Amino acid sequence: MEQLSMYISERMVLQGIISEADKPNYCYSIQMLLEKIAGLSLILISAAYFHILLQTVAFLVVFVTIRRYSDGIHCSSSAGCFCASVLMCLSTSFIAPLSNNNCAMCIGGWFWL
Repeated sequence: MEQLSMYISERMVLQGIISEADKPNYCYSIQMLLEKIAGLSLILISAAYFHILLQTVAFLVVFVTIRRYSDGIHCSSSAGCFCASVLMCLSTSFIAPLSNNNCAMCIGGWFWL
């Protein structure tokens, strides 16, 4: 993704869309955008394949909202972050039907039972 974002930002400089000084900022932003698109695409395609699309979309709505306001866990590489996000989302979506649709149980609130 880094090489693709560098290519896109370089093309933007050559087209006169951005200045050379702004290139590193755009490169980083484009890379983050591409990683988010790739991650969400993989999650949604996998969820559709495993017939858990509704649970996954519901989880993503809640998870993305919480993640926006919390710091979360940080991996040492973008590949690790990508894998951890995809695995966490899909594993929660698989567990949800087993919890009899008890939301507290899905997020670790086993003590409420």
